[in-house]
Amino acid sequence: MTTESQNKAITDYMLNGGKVTQLQAYERFGCVNLSGRISEISKTHSITKEWVKTKTGKRVIKYGIAF
Repeated sequence: MTTESQNKAITDYMLNGGKVTQLQAYERFGCVNLSGRISEISKTHSITKEWVKTKTGKRVIKYGIAF
């Protein structure tokens, strides 16, 4: 996927209520630079950030779009 198509796919996913972590972005969209995509998306949408704990106890950020 190109950067533009990743931006669109991630934006569409989040506009439909989805939230995404770095690992999920890689698995779903092949995105290895989620922070870059979020930076681009935040130019047109308000982004939410939520700290979540994984099963192994690691804390990661889950991004979404505020409505």
